[in-house]
Amino acid sequence: AEAIPRARGSSHAAPGERLGVFWEAYPPEDAAEGPVAIALAIRDQYGEPGALRWSETFPAGERVVPRAVALRIPVLRPGDYVLQVEIVWPRAGARRARRAFTIAP
Repeated sequence: AEAIPRARGSSHAAPGERLGVFWEAYPPEDAAEGPVAIALAIRDQYGEPGALRWSETFPAGERVVPRAVALRIPVLRPGDYVLQVEIVWPRAGARRARRAFTIAP
């Protein structure tokens, strides 16, 4: 209920603005227990302006693992970008999700 009033109504942001990012992970059946590698990256058409990487161990037996972070968007040039969340499970490979957004003055 706390998140609903703060939900973004569009995919536009201003430089320096703070964005909330929410995702759910669905551990594959064949994933080994142990730490997963998580990367959250912002990319433009020229490369990867920034990324956060960390590892954590998801609770055993969970079918859905929700996560959220608040990011302050760096001072990016106006234009189109892609936010990518990547999760790599031991012995089960990577899963990725992407969301396009626009930085406008």
